[in-house]
Amino acid sequence: MKKSTNWILYKSDNLGNCIGIPFKATVPGCVQKDYANAYDFGDWTFSDNVKKFDGLEDNFWTYETAVPFDKADGQTLFFVAEGIDYAYDIMLNDEVIYSYTGMFKPAKVELLNAKKG
Repeated sequence: MKKSTNWILYKSDNLGNCIGIPFKATVPGCVQKDYANAYDFGDWTFSDNVKKFDGLEDNFWTYETAVPFDKADGQTLFFVAEGIDYAYDIMLNDEVIYSYTGMFKPAKVELLNAKKG
């Protein structure tokens, strides 16, 4: 069964520490669109609005959500992504449980066995 969660997104340092104001994110989605929605950029194709996006790719970004750990009847909980660009860590309880560098490789990471506590 597929479960949806609420996501937030924020600019972070290279260790994932928040250095910006968190805002609502859409997953699947992209930083640029979520940032534009959060700061009301308007249509990026209109006039010189595209300049508002300068530098977004030069930052680290962190997506965050709460994971519902309700294991029942032997079910397994996975984080599934069809492709994440370019280098990333998937973390659970502040611990890296999966890392990858490359273009848009799908990921399927079991979460219940990685859960601590």
